[in-house]
Amino acid sequence: RKMIHQELDKIRNELEITEGFNVEISVPEGERLAEKTFNPKLGIVGGISILGTTGIVEPMSEKALSDSIFLEMKVIKENNDGEILVFPGNYGRQYARDQLGIDVSKGVKISNYFGEMLDNINQIGYQKVLLVGHIGKLIKLAGGIMNTHSYQSDGRMEILAAYSSLMGGDSSLTEKILGCVTCDEAIEHIAQAGLQDKVFDHAAKRMIYHMRNKIGNELQLGVVIFSNEYGTLAVSEHAEELMKGFR
Repeated sequence: RKMIHQELDKIRNELEITEGFNVEISVPEGERLAEKTFNPKLGIVGGISILGTTGIVEPMSEKALSDSIFLEMKVIKENNDGEILVFPGNYGRQYARDQLGIDVSKGVKISNYFGEMLDNINQIGYQKVLLVGHIGKLIKLAGGIMNTHSYQSDGRMEILAAYSSLMGGDSSLTEKILGCVTCDEAIEHIAQAGLQDKVFDHAAKRMIYHMRNKIGNELQLGVVIFSNEYGTLAVSEHAEELMKGFR
């Protein structure tokens, strides 16, 4: 909205217009195009999504993006004592800053590239790593998925259903979760069953398990999982201590 206002202000100044504007935003054949994406599975219906969190498009090849993440992580290592804050996207950055009170200047956005991020950590030589992320991405990591792009993988509901069953959920809960489109829908059912804390504490432990399979046991590792609707869902072992170091 801010960007739209900025462009309209340019037109207003150039043409010396005093009245307001009626603005219509559309994508030709958006509904048809959306059918070829994962949007319907993410609960985005009626058309194709246009903007992300910031509205700023960063065009890059997958290789270029992966290389840029490595360089950013290397720079952070050279400018501090070997600790790094990692988040998949802008939601994680905002949550870490606004809700957890964390200084995000030592943070890097890794997009969907969890596997590459873990390889970078080993190669660069970090000693402390804190991952803060939205459940929609991190639940895939809890299933051992290292590229969380929706085109590459999903399995969110299957993983949530499996962990809910493991924590005592019945077949009815499993069926409800598998019928959900978004993680927030699934969390509602899990919470109603009284299993929210157990399920997401276990999910956090599995995330640590899968990450340690790639980076070993030498460094200190913590995870914070959150949902925009439900707030903090789980804080893993060592995460509280690591957060203090970023404040």
